[in-house]
Amino acid sequence: MMILNTSSLPQDLSTTSTPQFLRLGLGTTANASTDLVVNGTADIAGIVLANNTLGSMTGSPARYANTSASLNYVWARELMGAYSISAAYYNVFGAGGAIYFCNGNDIYGQAAELTLSEDAANVLQLGADATTPAAQAIKAADGSGTDKNGGSLSLKGGQSTGQGRGGFFAILTSLTSSTSNSTANSYSTRWQAPAKHIDLTNDTNITILTITLSSGNYIGGSLIPTIFSRNLTDHQCLTSRVLFDCVNTGSSGIATNITQVNNNFISSISTGFVSGFYTVAGSGDNINIFCSGKTNLTPTVFQCKLIIDAINSNNVATITEF
Repeated sequence: MMILNTSSLPQDLSTTSTPQFLRLGLGTTANASTDLVVNGTADIAGIVLANNTLGSMTGSPARYANTSASLNYVWARELMGAYSISAAYYNVFGAGGAIYFCNGNDIYGQAAELTLSEDAANVLQLGADATTPAAQAIKAADGSGTDKNGGSLSLKGGQSTGQGRGGFFAILTSLTSSTSNSTANSYSTRWQAPAKHIDLTNDTNITILTITLSSGNYIGGSLIPTIFSRNLTDHQCLTSRVLFDCVNTGSSGIATNITQVNNNFISSISTGFVSGFYTVAGSGDNINIFCSGKTNLTPTVFQCKLIIDAINSNNVATITEF
């Protein structure tokens, strides 16, 4: 006698059905907090999260649990009226991973229009390496409508706490080799804004910065230092423009030259004065720039804060702050 099983599932699971699941595990058990967990040894062609409002997604919409295989892409699409924006994420969890953005309704056949990748540890790269890499730009949002302001853009070093030093902000460009090769050239510092002041001692040479300069190389640049002095009742301030040129001749040492132009200082007392005298000297494969500040006050605060607003060099020109 044949007994037929007449039990039924709460949802139809045939190939033409559209069942719905709260969470799903492929090759592993479903996770209590992750919508989709995939665990396997073979590569995964892709996971498509279609027609979702990205802003309403929380947590990890998809996670690939096996590091021995690769996740080729996760594609998420947000519909905005008749226009759709697609973003493809490649190897997000692997070393050297990248995030690719493209316009269109399907990642297949779409060229990435924006690439964010890991150039090195803690280094974010904009754009993909290529024989002719595309120019890249970072911008703030545009104003929309008539007579609307554009968004502002700020680049900030990391905040410090207490007496800690804040993160400096610098601009670097690549050097150019004198020989034809395929090795990446080193960076050279071109501009740097230190976050912290340097404490001065009255009428004493104090090192305010050091810049690397190896044998056979040159460096020229400018900085704008401001000296500030105060006691319990009086305040003084002086800003200067300082230009310097140095050449490391090797066996003959480092030849240097420095000039300065001072602004008219301000002082809260008519008989007060504050001054700063700047010098440069070579030391091995470095140059040191000094400030000798002088004030008629007996200061409780006497300090110099500066910005290096131009550096031209055929060397890496790494700056050490004090």
